[in-house]
Amino acid sequence: MIVCSPLSAQGSPFPTIFWLTCPFLCRKCGELESGRKARELEDLFRAIPDGVEKWHRDYAALREDILKSHVSEAEANACCQPERGVGGIDWKRAPYAVKCLHLQVATWLGFGHPAGDWLEREVKDVTCSGGDCSAGQ
Repeated sequence: MIVCSPLSAQGSPFPTIFWLTCPFLCRKCGELESGRKARELEDLFRAIPDGVEKWHRDYAALREDILKSHVSEAEANACCQPERGVGGIDWKRAPYAVKCLHLQVATWLGFGHPAGDWLEREVKDVTCSGGDCSAGQ
């Protein structure tokens, strides 16, 4: 997992802070998505709306703080969209949207997650059996 630049190559705010890079975890997320686990996580989000809203708000605040370290506070305030939470999800219009499990796992590992227990059960291991990503491929 990496921490992304708060600005895209074009200079606009980039919505994703944490990006999953591990081939083992990327493959695992793909397998879980094939098993319709993203839908299951959306259902879980519906059961914990206050936790999901707080998570999106906290993430948006973190993104704004990171952005302020790259541009002036006025510029950061002008371009920040507090309704855009994890991965740019508009949590006011789509509060239970998951987008993809890759995003969810990267954010869980880098920031925390209101459904962390569920992710831990579903993902199980966050490292490949050999201790390096090439061994798990």
